[in-house]
Amino acid sequence: MFKKRKNKDPKAQVSIFSSNNELLFNGELDSIPIKEAVIISKSIEFFNDHNPCYIHRGAVTVRLLGEIEAYLKMHAEKVFIVDRHAWSVVDYIDIDGIHRMEIS
Repeated sequence: MFKKRKNKDPKAQVSIFSSNNELLFNGELDSIPIKEAVIISKSIEFFNDHNPCYIHRGAVTVRLLGEIEAYLKMHAEKVFIVDRHAWSVVDYIDIDGIHRMEIS
C-alpha cells in the first residue's frame, strides 16, 4: 500500500562551536533545539495561536529548521562564523555561545 523511498537524501549534519572551539552541538540539522519563545512568536505570526498544539508547534519547528538550513547552505565554504551584530536565523537556536557552525 505505502511504498518506501528507496533513495533517501542524507540528512544534513551540523556542528556548532563556541569561540574557544568547544563543541556545543553535533548532530542532524532537524535535532537542533529551537528557543521556546521563538516557537511561540512564530506560532502567533503564522497561525494566530498563542498556545500552539503539537501540530502547530511541529509546523513552526519544521519551517524554522528549513530557514536555518537554507541560511547555512548559502555559505559555499560550509563553515559559518556567526556575526552577533546582525539578526539572523541562528538566533532561533537554543544554544548559548554559538560562534561557528559547520554543515555537511
